[in-house]
Amino acid sequence: MRFESRYLFIFILLFMSCLVYAQPPFQTGVGEDFLILETPIIEYHPQSSDWEFHIHVYNSSNLLKILPDGYGNVVCDYDLYNPQLGEHIIVGEIPSEDDEWAINIFGSNFSTNGQYSIIFDCKTTNLTIDKGGFFQYDFSVTQSGESPGVVRLLAYIVLLLSVIGIMSFFKSTHSRTDFKESKKKIVNSHKNMGETMVKGILTGLFQNSFIWLYFSGWLLVLILRQIIYEFGNVVVYEYFVLIANIYSLGLILVTVYMIGFLITYMRNMIGILTDNLWGVGE
Repeated sequence: MRFESRYLFIFILLFMSCLVYAQPPFQTGVGEDFLILETPIIEYHPQSSDWEFHIHVYNSSNLLKILPDGYGNVVCDYDLYNPQLGEHIIVGEIPSEDDEWAINIFGSNFSTNGQYSIIFDCKTTNLTIDKGGFFQYDFSVTQSGESPGVVRLLAYIVLLLSVIGIMSFFKSTHSRTDFKESKKKIVNSHKNMGETMVKGILTGLFQNSFIWLYFSGWLLVLILRQIIYEFGNVVVYEYFVLIANIYSLGLILVTVYMIGFLITYMRNMIGILTDNLWGVGE
């Protein structure tokens, strides 16, 4: 359908731009006698969330762990870099603890989705023991802190378009429906009260398209919220959650309206059936 193709193109343009692609790591190098740096490596980090980096330092000549203020009086620095923005986010010295170096970087430094790079650089301050070493790795910041897979994104888009397609199909189909004629067909095919009531209620609901369109719209809102959560940024997500909450409040009102509508509709149907207007004797 031309309708579905147009929406597919729009959503692919909007959300594929949110995907994060891995970039080649920076080149690293070491000498023959150096310091070995080890740290837990993360691949994905939630947007605007704090993260504490831990560094352990070892002597390459004997692979013994170096403690702060121990061998060579080692000091360590860090450099958080955003290659997409082409700028250093934060640079500083890493405080030492009992047996390691650790730094807590606040979530405000991870406010933008995309790829980040962090470099740890340690060296001895004792001039008679001139050693150093560094370690660098890349990681991605996403809204959910998980990998924004293309397959998952396409699955969401297919689900979204399916709901839109179903809504469009029912709307276009029932916009041409003669509901008075439909009621006559229900009367002519009447066999028992239960079947007639169900057919009558469904006809009434389709006639009152506002109800089922609003419920279908709520499903679209849930799908969009999940897409923005996994592939968008935290600011857009917060605004969309507000919109979703307002829509959910309206859903409560629509549900109350639907219950009142169904009660009134059933009463009218019972009255019609009792008066033999649906082919049922008194």
